[in-house]
Amino acid sequence: MISLKVPRQIPLGSRKFKIGRADLRDDGLNGSISYHQRMMIKIDKSVNQTQRQISLWHEILHGINYVWKMDISEADIGRLAEGLNQVMQDGFRIELDWSDIPKVK
Repeated sequence: MISLKVPRQIPLGSRKFKIGRADLRDDGLNGSISYHQRMMIKIDKSVNQTQRQISLWHEILHGINYVWKMDISEADIGRLAEGLNQVMQDGFRIELDWSDIPKVK
């Protein structure tokens, strides 16, 4: 398995989104994305590695959908995130390393 560090921020179009780990259990979420002031992707810190990776791809796809106005449904974003994760994890044998990602509120 190849370990790939998750960057602290990623560009989507002309915007840069920070990535952080947060406690999202009370909100019933595995991940969230803020498009405006905070420009932040948050991933729940309590989920397992596979779900964390799927959630990151899911939120990145939401960001792509928003920035490029693609009108992809929530269901399709979920399916694409699952598929992308399987290709990365099982095909390329890539596992994301979260050690540099800070905890945020």
